[in-house]
Amino acid sequence: MNIADVQQSIDFIQSVKLSMPDLAPLALQGLNAGGKPPIAQDNHGKNDSSANITAGSVISFVSGVSGQNRQDVLDSTLFAQFAANASANRETDAQTWYSTYLNTLGALAWTSQGFDFQLYGVSSSSFQLDDVVLDIVKAAFTADEYAVVRSSIDALKKLKDDDGRIKLFGHNAVGSNAGNFQIGAVTETNGALAMHTLGAYFSSSDTQTDFLFAHYKSSSTTIYKGVQSMTLNESLYANVRDAVQKRLGKNIEDFIANVPLSGN
Repeated sequence: MNIADVQQSIDFIQSVKLSMPDLAPLALQGLNAGGKPPIAQDNHGKNDSSANITAGSVISFVSGVSGQNRQDVLDSTLFAQFAANASANRETDAQTWYSTYLNTLGALAWTSQGFDFQLYGVSSSSFQLDDVVLDIVKAAFTADEYAVVRSSIDALKKLKDDDGRIKLFGHNAVGSNAGNFQIGAVTETNGALAMHTLGAYFSSSDTQTDFLFAHYKSSSTTIYKGVQSMTLNESLYANVRDAVQKRLGKNIEDFIANVPLSGN
C-alpha cells in the first residue's frame, strides 16, 4: 500500500457515513464494568481463547491470536457494521447490507468475497437458532474454530435474557420480524490472521432479544446462510488503525462486550 492508497483509505474512513443504533433504551450502564472491551488491554493472554459481542456479531478467537490483532478484528468489523447500517436496513435489506459490509472491510485491508447466501432448510417442525448455527459451523469451520464458537454460544446461553450482553446483541441483530447476525472465528498462524464467518439473516413471526435461544416454528421462519473465509493484512491495517479508532471513539466501549468463556 503506497502513500496515495493509504490516504485514500483514510479519506474513506473519515468520510463514510456511519449509523450507530441508539443504546439509550437498553439502559446498559456498567455493561463492561467486569471487563472493558479493548482486548489488547484485558486479562486474556495470547494463549487463551476469548469471545466478544460486537454489535450484531459474535466473534470468537482461537488461542494464539495476539491482543493487538484481536482488537483490530473487533474494531474493523464494528466499523463495517456501522457503515452497512447507514446504507441499508439491516433486517429487511440484508443483501445490500452485506454488500456494503464487505466493501467496507475491503477498504480496511480485509480480503474477502461476497457471501453466497443459500436458503437453509430445517428438518424439524420447531428449532432454536443456536442449534442451526452450530450445525452450519461444524460443517464449514475447522475443529478448533467450531470448538471456540461452541464455547461462546454455551457461554451466552448461560446468561439471563436481561443481561446487558444479550440485550446488546439482540438490539443490534434483530428487529420485530427479522434478524441479521454474524458468527466469526479468528485464527492466527505464523502471523497470518484469518476469520471464518457465518453470515445469516432470517424472518420470523416472532423475534426476541435472546433470539439465538428462542424457539421458532419452521412453518413461519425463513433462514438464509452464507459462509466464507476472510484474511486481514495487518501490515496494511496498521496504516489506518488510528483513523478507525478515532472515528469509532467511545463506540468501541459501548458496542463491544466480553463474553466470559469457561476455563479462561
